[in-house]
Amino acid sequence: MPTKDHSITIEPVSIKNFNNSIPALVLQPEHPRGVAAVFHSYGGSKEEMLGLGYRVAENNLIACIVDFRGHGQNKTPLNTGISEDVDSVISYCRGFGKVTTIGHSLGGRLALLSDADYKIGISPSLDKKYSENTRNLLNAMRSYRVCPRDIDILFEIQDTLPTWNPESNSKDSLLIYGERDVEEIIKGCFTLQEQGVKTFKIPSALHPDIFLLEETFSIISRQINEWYNDNE
Repeated sequence: MPTKDHSITIEPVSIKNFNNSIPALVLQPEHPRGVAAVFHSYGGSKEEMLGLGYRVAENNLIACIVDFRGHGQNKTPLNTGISEDVDSVISYCRGFGKVTTIGHSLGGRLALLSDADYKIGISPSLDKKYSENTRNLLNAMRSYRVCPRDIDILFEIQDTLPTWNPESNSKDSLLIYGERDVEEIIKGCFTLQEQGVKTFKIPSALHPDIFLLEETFSIISRQINEWYNDNE
């Protein structure tokens, strides 16, 4: 395992995406061996993911943490073109070496669907449909942080995204979910675990804070080192 380097710089950048731009924070260790694109959830922001990004950078990967359209500093309204943001971010990251995508919830699904070399979904929203209770919670707790504030757009995005097929890249993918996660996410992750996808369930963890937990950081750090040590 490489020695962790605590000399990490943080730089705000703007990633071009056709006629728009994607605000990002790039955390760069002194001796990077690759890069991770870090994606937030619906209603999230790049600032929420800074702790995770820093722990990624401690493991000598550049961490590129972005605001998806409709979130944070990204002025483009949220719509089904969000996959274009993912493609543009990964294209930018390719300039730094092998790319890992790490995402939470909606960001987790987008991370898994990406063409990155390695993929980590934290409580990924794998299903196209969600219960009325889940929809109501998202509308009440998260939609006020999104432009436009229209929960139906989220589920339009969910419905148009393809279903993730792990058969071709299960060795290069990792799922993490919480014991007290969203019911649909627990069921989806358990089904994929039975299909051979590498999966971790974190005891007592809830959906909104799982990306802040030490156990989550530790699992991701071990997996990063496994993947990137194999390529050194």
